[in-house]
Amino acid sequence: MVVDDAEFNIIPIKSMIEEDFGIRVETAMNGLEALKLFEKEFHRDCLCENRGFRLIFMDVQMPVMDGITAS
Repeated sequence: MVVDDAEFNIIPIKSMIEEDFGIRVETAMNGLEALKLFEKEFHRDCLCENRGFRLIFMDVQMPVMDGITAS
């Protein structure tokens, strides 16, 4: 298994947030992927109020689409 630097940084942070705080974490490796994930979650068919995301961390220097454009 090959792990690049970005993924290496995400693994411990994601684990800590999920285990210590019990918060579900979604990740995207570029801005376009993040935007698609946001749109999918926002338009999910759900009768509850848990649609969308409450907090998004966005890297400014992402490939494909940077964080500023994606935001």
